Amino acid sequence: MTRPSEQITHFLIVYDGVGTAPIVRVFEDSQEALREYGLEEQRLRENRGQKVVLIGAASLDVVKVTHPNLWDPVLPNELAREVLLKL
Repeated sequence: MTRPSEQITHFLIVYDGVGTAPIVRVFEDSQEALREYGLEEQRLRENRGQKVVLIGAASLDVVKVTHPNLWDPVLPNELAREVLLKL
């Protein structure tokens, strides 16, 4: 949870889910971030291999912790495999 004193930064992230480094754009203004997200979504309709997300967080480090699949698409599968092996 974010404390009131923390500024929320908006991260527009384009990724392909196969290991290519994601493209990250940073916005302080939420309206600008939403506008750019909509434009990026329209652009990517032609390219089914890429996805776009808009995430608000205190820092990019927080996004990397809460959304590890954007940085390493294999990681969530490995975690799921470990959980299943423990059952």
